[in-house]
Amino acid sequence: MKWILRSLLAVVLGLVVSEWGGRLGWVVGEAWGSGALTQWQRLPELPAGAREIKGGSTHAVLVEAQDGKTYLCEVGGGACWASASGSERLEAESPECTGDFGWYSHVSAPPQGTADQLKTRWCLPGLASTEVDYAVTGDGRVWYWYQSDGEIMPLFRLLAPALAGMVLGFVATVVIVLVLFRSWDRNVARNRNMSAHSSKA
Repeated sequence: MKWILRSLLAVVLGLVVSEWGGRLGWVVGEAWGSGALTQWQRLPELPAGAREIKGGSTHAVLVEAQDGKTYLCEVGGGACWASASGSERLEAESPECTGDFGWYSHVSAPPQGTADQLKTRWCLPGLASTEVDYAVTGDGRVWYWYQSDGEIMPLFRLLAPALAGMVLGFVATVVIVLVLFRSWDRNVARNRNMSAHSSKA
């Protein structure tokens, strides 16, 4: 009977902590889904150093270097800093991104010393959205920020941390409470044995 009551108490406490774990996970999920946890990454360095951004899309960026030449870098594993004419047409934002699209990223602060910046977006209403931002810092380096959502990804990023927080909060609380009860029983039994030995002596 004692263990039944203790188990019920552990379950109740687990449910309480589980709720708070779910709320915390929801906050983390919102930050993850909005892009607030996404960090800026640095592209390979230009030999002559970058001066300004001439254009870009979610796939590539055109940059004018300190030597006056224009170079193209494909984001995501493509060729980087190939010579370009400067006349390449890169769509910074697809027409579908206009109006109340529904997905808007919260871009983290650009690298310190940013001298030039460009925002690019690609949208497929109701299905997917990609945003890639570029920045050139005063030391001639080029950075990019990438966030992509498609199909069920926004929902997954929101619910996964919340569910994980609930499950971990419940399991951890139940285990800890039961272990504490067991430790308490051992201490009580040890004290009784010591008292019994003392009385016999």
